[in-house]
Amino acid sequence: MGKGLFYVLLSIFLILAAVFTGNEQITHFLAPAAEPGMFSKINDGALLFRIIIFIDGILLLLYSYYQYKGNIQASTEKYPPLWTPNKNQPTVWHEYSYYWQTVSIILIAAFILRIISLNSDLWIDEVFTVVNYVRLPIGQIVTDYSTDNQHIFFSVLSHISITIFGEHSWSIRLPSLLFGVASIWATMKLASLVFGKRIAIYAGLLMAISYHHIWFSQNARGYAILLFGATLSTYYLLKALQHQKWRYWIGYATISAFSIWTHITAVFISLAHGIVIFILLINDGNIKARLWTPLAGFLLTAWITIHLHALILPQMIAFYMQPGAGGGGLRKTAMQSPMWLLQETLRNLGISTSYHWIAIAGILALTIPVGYWLFKQDRVFTTISTLPGVLLFATMFYLGRNLWPRMFFFEMSAIIIMIVIALLTLGIYIRRKLFNNASKYYA
Repeated sequence: MGKGLFYVLLSIFLILAAVFTGNEQITHFLAPAAEPGMFSKINDGALLFRIIIFIDGILLLLYSYYQYKGNIQASTEKYPPLWTPNKNQPTVWHEYSYYWQTVSIILIAAFILRIISLNSDLWIDEVFTVVNYVRLPIGQIVTDYSTDNQHIFFSVLSHISITIFGEHSWSIRLPSLLFGVASIWATMKLASLVFGKRIAIYAGLLMAISYHHIWFSQNARGYAILLFGATLSTYYLLKALQHQKWRYWIGYATISAFSIWTHITAVFISLAHGIVIFILLINDGNIKARLWTPLAGFLLTAWITIHLHALILPQMIAFYMQPGAGGGGLRKTAMQSPMWLLQETLRNLGISTSYHWIAIAGILALTIPVGYWLFKQDRVFTTISTLPGVLLFATMFYLGRNLWPRMFFFEMSAIIIMIVIALLTLGIYIRRKLFNNASKYYA
């Protein structure tokens, strides 16, 4: 059977399945024990899912037709990359003996550190996640978005874990542990790509021993998965901009879609990436010719995301359209204040309340010049790494939602990499100053 004939048969199957499969059949198959109120909501999602499958069939049929006619040809024209690593970095950043051995040691050490106390008692949000979602059959997990406490991809993975190993605190948290360690690996890949192997090792080591990273890697929620997705999607995006190959866009789209399936705030990551790419294309001056590949990559992200969310999308829209959803209800709360967010972040970092203003002044004094310097070093990386958090903050503040520090945990990889870069650069500067002064003294 030729590939073209296979596509035609598959498209016909998808169209017929979408037309002749009823909403109730899908709902009964996925969530037979759903309550009447939930049953009707899942029916709405089932209808949307059927529409999407029908469109899939039509698109595949059109693709088969135009491919048969020879109207679909991959572009062979090459353009300069939209991003490349900065070539003016210190050579020492890219030199590190026994790199892969060190990476392995860091990952093993990180895994061991996260096993300790993994089986401790669950805290309240974890309990809600387990009771309301993880214990449900997978069909019900993927069709239930009754609250924003539902981190769907995590719930699915945690359900699989407890099915295999039994229900224990450690097995419930196992997906977070694995993705927490994987996020360290992703951070080192990203740092190595942008700044070099030495930066990657230092960043990975800091994350491996970070108390906050360990805590989220032992938390039965989706934040470790979100950090992994944010970091690896950034890596794939930069590789796509550098090498202009479709496999990187496919990797980007897949990682981004599953990140959004884990936590809806991942939308801001893709949105920020899209804004940066659009600006790069405008500056390139050849936007009409170069727009289509990045656009196809982001459309693929959206298409996979819609497939994953189709069954619950009506529920999500209904939930977030409620006044005060995801925040403190209709009343004003302290958690909606940017100052509370900053003070709570400092408190979580172990800084005493008495020193908060000193810490805030110090952060501002360092962030502005360091941020400007980093932007001059690599504008693309700095922007795509920080803009998602800025967009999320601005949107949540505008909508009056609670500004929980954990919502910005996905920025940890970028922050760690930037801290390492800033400290190493400062060290090089101080060493040169001391050496020059010593040379003058002994001259």
